Amino acid sequence: MSYGIAARLRFQEPATAAPVVFLASARSAYVGPSLRLAPHRNAVACVALSLGEPFRLATGSSQREARSALIPANTRHQLTAGIGAIAFLYLDPVDVAVTGGPGWRQRTRSGVSLEHAGTEEAVAALLRVRAAKPAAGRQVLDVLGGLVEPTRTRADRRITAALRKLEPVVEGLDAAECRLDRVAAGLGLSVSRAQHLIREVTGVPFRRYRTWVRMRVAARALAGGGTLTEAAHTAGFSSAAHFSTAFRTMFGLPPSALVSAGTRFIVLSP
Repeated sequence: MSYGIAARLRFQEPATAAPVVFLASARSAYVGPSLRLAPHRNAVACVALSLGEPFRLATGSSQREARSALIPANTRHQLTAGIGAIAFLYLDPVDVAVTGGPGWRQRTRSGVSLEHAGTEEAVAALLRVRAAKPAAGRQVLDVLGGLVEPTRTRADRRITAALRKLEPVVEGLDAAECRLDRVAAGLGLSVSRAQHLIREVTGVPFRRYRTWVRMRVAARALAGGGTLTEAAHTAGFSSAAHFSTAFRTMFGLPPSALVSAGTRFIVLSP
């Protein structure tokens, strides 16, 4: 595949001058300079789109080069970016479960989809987004969201409704209500049955999905001007160190790396 267009695009102004994280009701996005990421597992499905040179994506023993990828939840991988900005879209399954549709040209044994047919159009659209404003955030989410397709499998509405309640509970620091046994009791299910259904919907165990919710709460705290320690406390982590370790495991770098890079966290209205 030719990357001649990519070579020309990388000399244009990047989508944002500094890293930006946009937080919507369930979707989140990062747009900014390429990051040095360690191997990690996202708790939700993630779309990666390079706005410059192709990135290298390693999963298991294989390594591929691509401009775009759809990485399923809980897939261990390492993304090594080239020159230029990069964009990530994180898709909470309570919003929409996604699948690698026909727009994706390649699929790896690990289930990762590569090289969406709309990659160049998406790159061109994001390169036209100049300012880190709420309107720009909606554009970013719409452009990246155009690379995924909802799965035809219907999620259990009881489970998605219960999971949607986790974020306000976490933010209220009611740790007891965040336990699996409480969630199961509220659903009228046994703990084992609730665990099975939650994993069926999210693709990850309950505790891992709960950590993802806590990450969103922490990001909202950072958007409000909180420190990393304050964000960790607001999200229910036992300490800033615990927050940092969990963040690195899920995203491949410590949260301090984002903060020191001058990342702006912007909460988008519903």
